[in-house]
Amino acid sequence: MSLEDIVAVAWLAGMAVDLAGIQFGPGVPGPQNKALVPGPHPYYCFLAGLVRSQGCSRILEIGTHFGGSALSMLRGIGDPARAKLVTVDITDRNPHSTAWPASSS
Repeated sequence: MSLEDIVAVAWLAGMAVDLAGIQFGPGVPGPQNKALVPGPHPYYCFLAGLVRSQGCSRILEIGTHFGGSALSMLRGIGDPARAKLVTVDITDRNPHSTAWPASSS
């Protein structure tokens, strides 16, 4: 399968993944902004679809920010019991990220 085909399949698969409630994080960098960007970014569908279409269950994310990408990929796995998800960042922007299911860490 070509890379172009993989991307097309991932976009289609991602449209079927429920990403309700996943946020990108604060809209403007810095502690002065507490408002979250509304809804998931479109590329979250791609990430969830890529994970689902490729059958991924082990993910390493470098540069977690607020955790939206990681949560999208976790939902792409479908069954959290199969997930092995490790995220790395130099800041802890989302204290709720530690509340993810134990199977996703």
